[in-house]
Amino acid sequence: NACARPEEDTGRLLLHSISLNDSIISSGGSAAAQSRVKHFILQELLQAYPSAIVEEDDKGYIPFMEPIAKWIQARRAIRKWKVETDLTREKVALVAAKLRKSAGAAAARTRDNDSDSEQSFGGSYHGSRDGRRLTAFGSSLHYLKKTVSGNDEK
Repeated sequence: NACARPEEDTGRLLLHSISLNDSIISSGGSAAAQSRVKHFILQELLQAYPSAIVEEDDKGYIPFMEPIAKWIQARRAIRKWKVETDLTREKVALVAAKLRKSAGAAAARTRDNDSDSEQSFGGSYHGSRDGRRLTAFGSSLHYLKKTVSGNDEK
């Protein structure tokens, strides 16, 4: 009986092989094809060898158990990936918040330092940070020129 003879390599019966064939078992086939497969399993295969439903293969699986176990493993892997992704997003959000806070504090310190420099050199604010530095530098040069030319006159 072909229904009762296991494959040499895997110890699988015909029912094991049918259960592992996605195109036969899944809803991918037509209703007529699904009906023929059900009829074959229930009316012919199991009638010829009823113990096939509980026979284990070399891995210890009964028919339909291996695809179910693989489905469960896939679901667990997806769930684990989602949890890891959510944790990564939370970590990124925390680091981004810290960076924004640090950048805000650094910008405040730079504004304070730039305004101190502008006051001591007589510079003024002209838009960007580089503009403030150039203005302060230009004011400093102007001050030095006046000082040097004043010293030359004396």
